[in-house]
Amino acid sequence: MGAIVTRYGDPVVKYHAKDVVADEATAIVTTLNPTRKCFSRTWDAVLVTEDVSVVRGLLALFRADTTPVTASAFSTTSCRIPTWSGCCANAAPKASSSR
Repeated sequence: MGAIVTRYGDPVVKYHAKDVVADEATAIVTTLNPTRKCFSRTWDAVLVTEDVSVVRGLLALFRADTTPVTASAFSTTSCRIPTWSGCCANAAPKASSSR
């Protein structure tokens, strides 16, 4: 199974995902807004999946988004970032440069 991905030509219209996980088992990822316009004049996508890696990845993202970050979290040379597979990847924070 695959998908064809192309750039959308309108520089004003932008799509971003809205994610829902139900009962830690089903994920819904959509660009759809619950407005009259989105049901009649826009082109949107909806994905419903029970794929464990997608569900776990979204749950990890939700938890990361709701976990308070403290200054001490950046005191080490690396931090843990959740990925779609539900695993974590090491990433070092970039140092800022002044010019």
